[in-house]
Amino acid sequence: MAVPTALRDLKSLLGSPAKEMTLITVRTLDQGENIDRKGSRDYYNSISLCEIDTDDFAELGIMEGGNIRISHNGNSIIVSARKSKNSPHRGMIFLPLGPLANYIIPGETKDGMPSFKGIKVKVKTVSSRPTSIEEVIGR
Repeated sequence: MAVPTALRDLKSLLGSPAKEMTLITVRTLDQGENIDRKGSRDYYNSISLCEIDTDDFAELGIMEGGNIRISHNGNSIIVSARKSKNSPHRGMIFLPLGPLANYIIPGETKDGMPSFKGIKVKVKTVSSRPTSIEEVIGR
């Protein structure tokens, strides 16, 4: 269901209610190109940008280039969001692996490996700046 632009802009300014979504952590080309430069702005940009289905994007009231809070089990991060080029995949959010994603994935393991896919998270549009790597490493 499409949300009129004026309503979407208003939701983005006022904040929208949190929506439960499924987090899928991924490897991306940008992330891979910058993996050896983890302190660089390019690396940070590659791991702090998630993709969301176009319908979910509208429902959450996200403005292009806007930010969202992703929360799980008391931990949360803020990242930038863009419309997925691979829609439709309603209810899923794709976030590159890295320190930000690692901060919110569950600490429980299955056979010694944490789960990087299928994590139930809460997603909310926010006007706050994205979380820095230093913020999650220092927590």
